[in-house]
Amino acid sequence: MHIVTIVGNRYSGKSALCEQWTGAKFTQSYVTTLQLTRYHLPLMILHDTPSIERLIADDCYVYSDLMVLMANEDNVPDNWYNDISSSYPTVPWILILNGAGHFKRRRRWALHRDIRVFQLDLSTDFNVSETLVKLREYLDELPSDSLELSNMTEYMFQFIPSTC
Repeated sequence: MHIVTIVGNRYSGKSALCEQWTGAKFTQSYVTTLQLTRYHLPLMILHDTPSIERLIADDCYVYSDLMVLMANEDNVPDNWYNDISSSYPTVPWILILNGAGHFKRRRRWALHRDIRVFQLDLSTDFNVSETLVKLREYLDELPSDSLELSNMTEYMFQFIPSTC
């Protein structure tokens, strides 16, 4: 089981992508994510993070096997990548571009950092399921012991209610 954490700016499509990957239809409505939301999919747990970094616990990054940066604008530099990768330099990244644009600056930025890039369009459902397939293939390439048993046990105990 791999833990994948999705980060990005407001309105980039993080929650909409997680919802579509779990079978929901795309919706134009927007609700701000205020806390970490977990989605359980085969082979992975997705952490959908709020776009306000101070609302995210560092634990969500510590246990991540993969960071996914979601973007719907062609702007660089990216503060999410800069802040997180400086504290967790060994965690691999993927960039998911949401929209029909060319994203030339983002693609060049990712190329210089050896980050894989996928493009989809949540509003048209273009490449949404294909990106999930590619994400799973990428996770299969990661070392099988990327999350040690002791770390997984510690991770799970954070979310199991204790009874006294």
